[in-house]
Amino acid sequence: MMGIPQWNFQKGDIVGKKQAKIVNDPVMDMVVIPGGEFVRADKNRVKVGGFEMSKFPATYDRWKTVKQWGEANGYDFDHNGDMGSMFFFDFTHSPDEPVTNITWFDIITWCNALSEMEGKTPCFYYDEACTKVVRSAYRNKALKVDGPEYIMPGVHPDLKGFLVGHNANPWIFTRWDVDGYRLPTAAEMDYAIRGGKATSYHWGSDAEAAGDYMWNASNSKGRTHKVGLKKENPYGLHDIQGNVFEFSFSASIGRKSRPGDLDLDNPIGSPFHGWQLPKQENGAINHTLLIGGPSFLFGGYNINGSHGVGVESSPATGLTHYYSDVGFRPVRCKAGTHPRNGLRPLSKPKTVQYMKIDPAKYKEPDAIYRGDLRRSGVFNKTGVTSQPTAKWKTKIGGEIFSSPVVASGKLFIGSADGIHCLNADSGEEIWKFPVAGGVDSSACVADEAVLFATKRGQLLSINIADGKRNWVYKGKAKSVKSSPAVVYGVVFCGLGLETVAVDLKKGKKIWSFKDSVPGEFSSLVMGPKAIYVTGTLAWGYLNSFNYNTSEKNWKSNGPYVGGAGVYFYKSPSMDTTSGLYVNTTRGVRKYDANIVGKNAKKGVHMRIWQRLLLDKGVEDNTFIPHASPSVWNDVVFAGRTHNKGGKMAAINAKDGKLIWQQLFDGPCISDPSIAAKSSLVIFGCHNGNVYALDCKNGDEKWKFKTGGVVFASPWIGDGIVYVASQDGFVYALK
Repeated sequence: MMGIPQWNFQKGDIVGKKQAKIVNDPVMDMVVIPGGEFVRADKNRVKVGGFEMSKFPATYDRWKTVKQWGEANGYDFDHNGDMGSMFFFDFTHSPDEPVTNITWFDIITWCNALSEMEGKTPCFYYDEACTKVVRSAYRNKALKVDGPEYIMPGVHPDLKGFLVGHNANPWIFTRWDVDGYRLPTAAEMDYAIRGGKATSYHWGSDAEAAGDYMWNASNSKGRTHKVGLKKENPYGLHDIQGNVFEFSFSASIGRKSRPGDLDLDNPIGSPFHGWQLPKQENGAINHTLLIGGPSFLFGGYNINGSHGVGVESSPATGLTHYYSDVGFRPVRCKAGTHPRNGLRPLSKPKTVQYMKIDPAKYKEPDAIYRGDLRRSGVFNKTGVTSQPTAKWKTKIGGEIFSSPVVASGKLFIGSADGIHCLNADSGEEIWKFPVAGGVDSSACVADEAVLFATKRGQLLSINIADGKRNWVYKGKAKSVKSSPAVVYGVVFCGLGLETVAVDLKKGKKIWSFKDSVPGEFSSLVMGPKAIYVTGTLAWGYLNSFNYNTSEKNWKSNGPYVGGAGVYFYKSPSMDTTSGLYVNTTRGVRKYDANIVGKNAKKGVHMRIWQRLLLDKGVEDNTFIPHASPSVWNDVVFAGRTHNKGGKMAAINAKDGKLIWQQLFDGPCISDPSIAAKSSLVIFGCHNGNVYALDCKNGDEKWKFKTGGVVFASPWIGDGIVYVASQDGFVYALK
């Protein structure tokens, strides 16, 4: 099938010293793949131009042929390559098995050698002008800690002076308009795997037939095999799935300058994605993705085209990594098929106007967790100014994460067994709505309805008079603690896997947004013109999107600092202008929504100030959620957790300077509430106490002991404070 190997080893041979010349016959068996379109895993329709692809994964035979030619013509490789899994287990192997144990850099160097070997123009270069052909595979070097090429430049205050990774890979440039060989893009491999079929698999819909087309963990007997022994796909490609994973050029989609949902015409992605570094630098934190699995060691990757072939379901690896079950297959196009830089015009954004808002009609609901739509934590009430006593306490059962919300003489709170409505004056239960799995979120009251999110991802509307359900919106997430908000006649809430907008009257979904998933304890901040949310996926982010279309306005990531991310666990808060405050695992931060919005699209992670709040011998506990900040009278109040307990701090909202802080013998995760009329900040602590401090100087005015951890945020009234404890009681303090 593959023919006699074009190389041999004999005693006395000096490999790479022979006089080489351009060959007349093609080295690889190439198959013409017609251009067309396919529906990618993200449901976008992607266009792919015609190209040629190797009928088989590159074998050790063909690898060695080209490598030997290249070495005779000034090429240099980092790895020799193996015959499949020859060093994985003790089996007899053949040169007709896929070549393995080579890096991405080895492969692009080999592709250039093959191009020149056949008289074609190479694709890969070291310089942006594409004059310096890549003829030497990058070798992974030991970390050098004193060279500027290994140090992050001052592109961001948090990045200056930090090592970017274990090496500094060279930046590679690609000419896409030439006829040379290269690695396939993610789109090309996706397209090739599917074979032009819309069925679940390229061979049809029978999952049991997989063994006829691929070597995987169920039939490989723990080793690679000669290529071409399994049936071909509709494009005539053998082993397009199975035997070995195959490197792609890059599976990176959705760069800031090339949004994935708009880059749909022959998208190329980039293997160099991450922080914007100078062109000569690229840290090990950047990576490409494998594509075209599974391998002989695995069973499930990429075998179903409808489940994200080649992008979402592929395992990742670094550019300098090499494995016994990873190979490649080259592709090429006719000269002029693609523009020189490979970039085609982006599709026009599809904007759907789901709802119309009038900022002049922006108004607060009847009652809402944290006091207002901005989640400022401010109550224009007196609270309790001296040592309180319990006017009443009511047992509702189980640990309580939900915070009390009071409206129309009724207190609403969630618990481990459901939703409770109590008489705010006496504490007597008026009604209870059972909820399987319980409720950790807090209420929003509007238009005679109380709204909660359940731990199982449902959004509930309950009639406040009789406790009967008005409607339920069923989400798909679990462990939801985000609290709903009502504005412009619409209910907004983060439900773990999505943020939703639901009609207040009927519970019908208006829109959902899956790109801005709130953190587990984070609730939406509802500004007059935009929505703000924090989240913790990968790194922390502060995100803004609009009411009308659910489209993202901007996204500001927490920066990469010394190998650890910045996590935003709880809700941001907003002042009466455009100041946004976030209590992160790296300190309290202030952003200006207008500045962030202007610069985030350019990749700038803008903030006004950061206050770390570190003391000698007292370290913040990085991975425990801190309290949501409160902002009042140009002061930010933030509860923190550290290795010796907790603290409450007051910070100047204008410049970020510390005004005062008080330490406690337990974490302060309860979101602070401000009794504005008496200038008190009131909050709970893990030591079971509820504290009231003077907003001006932090002096303690009183404390009240409950029977358990106080995680919930207090609700402030005139002459009364409501608080819930994980002892299972709700307290009214007077």
